[in-house]
Amino acid sequence: DFCYAAAGALLRTFSYESGSWRAHDTMQILPLDAVGLGFAGSDLVAVGDAGVCRLSLMGGAVSSGLGTLAALSLATYASFDAVLSLPAQLLPLNSATLLDVSTMDATTGASAIIVSHSTGLDLCVTANNLTSSAAGDSYEQLVHLTPVGTVLGNVTSLFLCASGVCADDGVLWAATTDVVAAIGLSSGQVLRTFRLPPISWIEDGEIAALTGNATHLIAVATGANHEPLMFSALFPVLSDA
Repeated sequence: DFCYAAAGALLRTFSYESGSWRAHDTMQILPLDAVGLGFAGSDLVAVGDAGVCRLSLMGGAVSSGLGTLAALSLATYASFDAVLSLPAQLLPLNSATLLDVSTMDATTGASAIIVSHSTGLDLCVTANNLTSSAAGDSYEQLVHLTPVGTVLGNVTSLFLCASGVCADDGVLWAATTDVVAAIGLSSGQVLRTFRLPPISWIEDGEIAALTGNATHLIAVATGANHEPLMFSALFPVLSDA
């Protein structure tokens, strides 16, 4: 099992061994400052204000105890395919998550993402393959998403839960400063909202990232002059709206 984490243009790989996650010594430098990572098939995809690109990752050695500065000295540039631009009116981005478009026409290589920004959520699509390098290739804004039932503030992070994991429909998890909302992907209905344990004791505490696996939702909270805190919980069973 592997886990990938990006901080700006730096990507680090973690592997699960002997009951714990261990960082790989080799960091990789991305072609953009990433606000979201996802997978297109088995390929890792990075999303940022500069666009969307598919990465060709090389394996690295599991950490031998190198400090951060030593690991940075070993950083290599990640290989990548074409960078596809995003609509300028949606920038800057807060977060992004990739949609599973495996049910779409495989011959087109179509790709879709949901992005969050200061004015809400938008679904963007491109009809071109992520490896395309034709001039002008870009994502287009398809629809502005307005969750039904709850007014959400500035969404800082997104995570997409596949159909059948916590509801029959796919669920988009959206985090604001202190609330996590579960949104039915087809209905747009806010199915439920959740709060983290109190983080008010952390100066400027907020939910900085959402991720998860087949069973758990994971939230990372950050704050001024404080180490990031990770919270995890089993996915609840949600009824589709």
